[in-house]
Amino acid sequence: MTSYVKEFWGWKKNNSTPKEIVILNKKKSNLNHPKLEITIGIPTFKRLKLLERSLYSLSIQSFKKFKVIISNNNYKDEKKLIEICKKFKDKFEYLSIYSHKINNGSLSNLYFLLNKSNSKYFMWLADDDEVSSNYLKELKKILDKDSKIVSAMAQHKIFSSKKKSIIKNASQLSSNYTIIRIFKFLVGMDDAAFYGLHRAKYIKKCTFEGYYWPINNIITNVCYILLFQLTLFGKTEYSDKAEWICHNYTHKYHSTPKYKIKKKILEQIQFPFRRLNVNFLYIKKINDYFKNPLYTLLFVPVAISSFLKDIISSAIYFTARLFKFVFDKMFPA
Repeated sequence: MTSYVKEFWGWKKNNSTPKEIVILNKKKSNLNHPKLEITIGIPTFKRLKLLERSLYSLSIQSFKKFKVIISNNNYKDEKKLIEICKKFKDKFEYLSIYSHKINNGSLSNLYFLLNKSNSKYFMWLADDDEVSSNYLKELKKILDKDSKIVSAMAQHKIFSSKKKSIIKNASQLSSNYTIIRIFKFLVGMDDAAFYGLHRAKYIKKCTFEGYYWPINNIITNVCYILLFQLTLFGKTEYSDKAEWICHNYTHKYHSTPKYKIKKKILEQIQFPFRRLNVNFLYIKKINDYFKNPLYTLLFVPVAISSFLKDIISSAIYFTARLFKFVFDKMFPA
């Protein structure tokens, strides 16, 4: 079976920090660059072909004053990664690479990038995704207008294959009242805003302690926990003028076909435990934030309803997929 790595937000397998490799920009003295307002952190692991697309989308941004940091979890790819980055050396104010000698895991990679940021605003960009050319300009404009806004996100375009995509309209968590934002999040929030632009001082306050038995070795859905805490800290606003472009079909680069069926079955068994853990952590974060048992009790029924909705939706989806699988076997095209 798949070997899971136990990790949580902020945990490090390797205490040593790899050497930073700065990709020199001939047009600018980027070793002495001014403090830039935005840092973009890109975690990568064995997907250099896809990473080039992400870097290109950043290289054509209309807003230029940002730095890019790449955290590479596959040290053996370092030379190839440097060659790819050199193609963009004159496109960025600052571009650098950290290559870890061991695979620190996805969460630790994300945390490493955040910890390296010293700018006012911070965002992650997945190595297989891209953003529209006005992405940073539009999201920075949102954060600049109101200090109570902690995160900004654009509409998201999701590709399920190279040619098939859907555009999801932006949600709103822009109420000045924390209680209303919490209700809206629990009723129907997605995780797209994880790849939005955040005020660094708030995203750095977010924590994830890990899930409880029997799924204490799973990290799926952590982005919901972090986004929920940002909802407590302040408003999230969205723009329909820019796009985050997600390529969901590229998971195949990391897939293990031999265990695909077993993995899918295991995920279905683990799903209710995971969602129960997620909703429990929502309540825990509410309690930690308000420090008032009345607020905690107020949201327990909402969290339970959210959990039940997840279970019903998952059961319907899994049943539909199972019938389709059986039908295709019985009546092949």
